[in-house]
Amino acid sequence: MTSKVLEQRHPAATVNIWRSSIDDRVALDVTVDDKKIREEGLAHDGYEKVFALVPKSDGSWQRYDLEYAGPSCDRDEQGTKNTYSLFLSDWDDVTLDDLRQKGVAFGLEVSGPDGKNAATVWLQGFGDNYRLRD
Repeated sequence: MTSKVLEQRHPAATVNIWRSSIDDRVALDVTVDDKKIREEGLAHDGYEKVFALVPKSDGSWQRYDLEYAGPSCDRDEQGTKNTYSLFLSDWDDVTLDDLRQKGVAFGLEVSGPDGKNAATVWLQGFGDNYRLRD
């Protein structure tokens, strides 16, 4: 399996972490531009799987798969992007301080037709996780 690292703010994906003003839930949102993923030289059939690695209180990391939330269109650019989201609300193992200090690592699992040429695309460099900012 191939691995590719894209730095934060790469046009292939947009990541947003925010805390709800109504309750203590934290939203993880990712918008993926399939065309930009292909421009990185990766085989991509358009069916990415988006995941987040979230720090737990015991020092380990928990993988969460984000759910497909639908298409997203940008007036400035042509084409549709795919949006994924997940709300974290189980605070037994995750603290807001860890989300602020350690951040969240995001990745995509992509492949070409028939699952060939599988790759993991990381949406940040090592130690450059997306952090919750209040």
